[in-house]
Amino acid sequence: RRTVGRRSLGGTNLSRVVGWRVARPVGIFDARKGATPVALFAPWAGLDTTVALLLGAVAVLGHVFSVFVGFNGGKGVATSAGIVLGLAPAVLRGIRRRRRITGGRHNRPSELWHELAAR
Repeated sequence: RRTVGRRSLGGTNLSRVVGWRVARPVGIFDARKGATPVALFAPWAGLDTTVALLLGAVAVLGHVFSVFVGFNGGKGVATSAGIVLGLAPAVLRGIRRRRRITGGRHNRPSELWHELAAR
């Protein structure tokens, strides 16, 4: 049983406990866990966007209710973000471009989303 941080499985809790350098690969892995079924498996199988979203939802459920940790997993935020990035990779390119332009001044994701939505 996890006893540190918010007792959650995932990158956010890991960053709170041991720092972002260790948590970054975990967050990327969690995001890819959501993006892979949406961006790779669904097009490969010739499935439409609705089925791709269902595949992504199954990935989130598998993260939140993981059988490997007694159905008590993470919050599913990074995995859900992976679904969005899998469906709209232009969002990721926009975030990277914005960080490059601003020099990383917008560190909070909410600021980045606000800036992207204003366009």
